[in-house]
Amino acid sequence: MLFQIYYSLPGFVEQIYTFKNHSNQGKDEIDTKQIRSGCEVNNQLQRMFARIQMGIQSYVDPTDVLNGIVDGFGEKFKFGQEQDIREFNELFVSRLSQAFQAAK
Repeated sequence: MLFQIYYSLPGFVEQIYTFKNHSNQGKDEIDTKQIRSGCEVNNQLQRMFARIQMGIQSYVDPTDVLNGIVDGFGEKFKFGQEQDIREFNELFVSRLSQAFQAAK
């Protein structure tokens, strides 16, 4: 549901589609992992949004997007833990923001 909301925001979709990854190095190892995670999430969002646009499938699986996310320590995000949508959204937006900032 969250990704459908983001897909309905033309400015967000445009930013995802036009993102160019020029750098994926951070100030330390954890920062680098988080930036790379944001780049991977962006790449997977591009693929997922394209599948939605083509409208061939009635359902688009977001697993590849979700698997690209790392937590605040640079470790793969563990799904199934008790977290609310707000916490997940903050992590999702944070990784994308880091990737966009590194690409500037």
